[in-house]
Amino acid sequence: MNDSRDFKKEYDAFLKKVPYQTAVVDAVKVRYQYGGKVGAPVILFFNGLEMQEMWMPYAERLGAKYRFLIYEYPFHTAKADEQIDFAAKLLKALAIEKVILIGASDGGVYAQIFAKRHSESVLAMILTTTLTIDSDYVRDI
Repeated sequence: MNDSRDFKKEYDAFLKKVPYQTAVVDAVKVRYQYGGKVGAPVILFFNGLEMQEMWMPYAERLGAKYRFLIYEYPFHTAKADEQIDFAAKLLKALAIEKVILIGASDGGVYAQIFAKRHSESVLAMILTTTLTIDSDYVRDI
């Protein structure tokens, strides 16, 4: 019996179902994956360490009841507030008004900052393996 998983095989299958699309935001071409149940609330995944692939198995399972958006962080955004503003602009470009945020690791910090800066766009937030932020932390990043 083989209990190991084949990430490459799983990833290739996911890409066939939910291929990358591109959008232009602030003259920057960004790759994203948008899938799941049409008309359902949208989950916006914030990833730590710029590894959007980590969300693939979650998006696949949650996609039965929700829409989901995974995107590649653009390299031109070096500061957290730039990244958060870019995410908000991407949502606007895709005509997504409300999201459920899910953040892990540094992505959890980004989700919290997004919720604070763009509260009108947030339906709910789920954080995992992250920390809560305070004003000193935000100033440092």
